[in-house]
Amino acid sequence: MTGWQWVTDEMFNGKMTSLASAIGTGRLLQIPGVYELVKEELNNTVLESLADEHGRCMDCGSLLDDANECHSCNDTDNQENI
Repeated sequence: MTGWQWVTDEMFNGKMTSLASAIGTGRLLQIPGVYELVKEELNNTVLESLADEHGRCMDCGSLLDDANECHSCNDTDNQENI
């Protein structure tokens, strides 16, 4: 075998994963294009997590009342049913 043909996908993926872990998330996100891809992939999860942490509606981002209800979404739902 000549060149890099001896490197299997499993070998490459294992080494890449190991190196990426050693580099760390912060540096990986600085690689051109990586931040944008990760942002797109995790967009909804990030927004839902932030909404949960800050007492906000996971659908629209509005502040929830003491009963954890969203008046913005409830008002919209009520208007659609009229």
